[in-house]
Amino acid sequence: KAAMITNLLTEDNLPSYHRILAKYFPAFSDWRQLVGVWTAEDNRHAVVLRDYLVVRRAIDPVDAEERRRVHVTAGYRQNEAQVDELKPLDVLALMAVHEAQSVKFIEKMQASVADDILSQILHKVAGDDEVSSRTFVNLLGAGLVADQDTAVIALDKALARGLDEPIGFDVVDFDEQRALIADYQDEATIDAIAASIVDQLKLESVDGLNDEAAAAKARILARAGR
Repeated sequence: KAAMITNLLTEDNLPSYHRILAKYFPAFSDWRQLVGVWTAEDNRHAVVLRDYLVVRRAIDPVDAEERRRVHVTAGYRQNEAQVDELKPLDVLALMAVHEAQSVKFIEKMQASVADDILSQILHKVAGDDEVSSRTFVNLLGAGLVADQDTAVIALDKALARGLDEPIGFDVVDFDEQRALIADYQDEATIDAIAASIVDQLKLESVDGLNDEAAAAKARILARAGR
């Protein structure tokens, strides 16, 4: 139940992630297909999860709504300093890692799910998130061609951020429940995500980096076990 509420609130917080994306990839530009479709698809996750939980009477709908209101109002990285520190490639790397974190979180949750309908729902949500993560990695790969130093540094920062910001880290008044799912993400989770992204980007073959980017690449590869 703690994991489901965490996942639901993360999906509810879609507006924050949409705003972060739209800051550099405006939905009224040629990026409409990416930002618009991703937002529309991701919105369905919160709808189906809440419908399931309410119909099955697995949560208190009043408590869930109050938590949603508080969580979405606070948002994710919704203050000027936190948003301004993100540049276009930082956003793509952040989204690639975050979507991969969501997949790992759901995989962990699936181990405790006995209901077949819920298992099917989670499988579909994780499948969507996996596609989203790969899409953002592919876009980061294009950034790697355009500006390899900035792209590598962005990925290094995103992985470090992912370690500090596990799914549900920012849910308020949730310490007791969060303790129940403390093992859903650890350093090994981020290491596995790093390894997957390294393979997708063929990062080991990237050379000619400046000193800062070379150090970032070394940290990424070490995290990926390479």
